[in-house]
Formats: sequence, C-alpha cells, structure tokens
Amino acid sequence: MKNLAAVCSTCHRENFAGGKLAFGPPDWPAAANLTQHASGLGGWSYEDFERALTEGTSKDGHRLREPMLGMTASARAMLPTERRALWTYLRSLAPVARND
Repeated sequence: MKNLAAVCSTCHRENFAGGKLAFGPPDWPAAANLTQHASGLGGWSYEDFERALTEGTSKDGHRLREPMLGMTASARAMLPTERRALWTYLRSLAPVARND
C-alpha cells in the first residue's frame, strides 16, 4: 500500500501533512494534509476521498485546483482496489498538523 502513496509524497511531503509546495507556479495552493488530523482527512469517508481523486471535487464541494486537478486522470486509471488500498494506507497514518 505504501508504494501507491509514494507519488503523493512529492507534493504532500514525506509525512503526508502537506503544506506550501517547493516547486510550481506561486499561485498553486498548498498541498492538502493527507493524514487523519482534523486539518486533513480526519473527517473524510472513502467516498469523499474517491470523489476528490477521480472527479476533482473536495468533500465540501469545491473544485480542486492544479496540480491536484491534473492527478484525476491518473487516479481514474487506477483499479478500484488500488484506490481503496491507498485510502487504507493514508488512514493508517498518525494525525499530523499541516506543514505551513
């Protein structure tokens, strides 16, 4: 499961707590916290997560922005079991406050 999350650490950092990106245009938003912290995925369901990954829509209904929006095609190409495995791995992470 951890290997599926390796690409996520590029933006969301090694601890998956997100924060300001070290690359890309300055108007790109900070990477989201993918840990179970309240500032992250703590209140999300698998359905919320899958919708964000495959449709580019956050739990609260807002449209994701680049670079995450560009990841939706890759997420849709994943098998459903791979998306579920990624979710299971992220759910196993300790809650960490976002790296701001």
